[in-house]
Amino acid sequence: MDGSVGDVTIKSGHYPMLNAEVLRVLKTMGNWKPGIQKGRKCRSLVEIPVVFKFS
Repeated sequence: MDGSVGDVTIKSGHYPMLNAEVLRVLKTMGNWKPGIQKGRKCRSLVEIPVVFKFS
């Protein structure tokens, strides 16, 4: 458990090109702090809302 980002998915996206860019950026974010449970590193789930507003 090194904090690396994996299994990135889009819950609901309507524009394939924007979906692809969000996935690309999230996969290149580098390592995060891993989850901790009972003093040990563990996998964790994070949901990040991404909203695009166009005018």
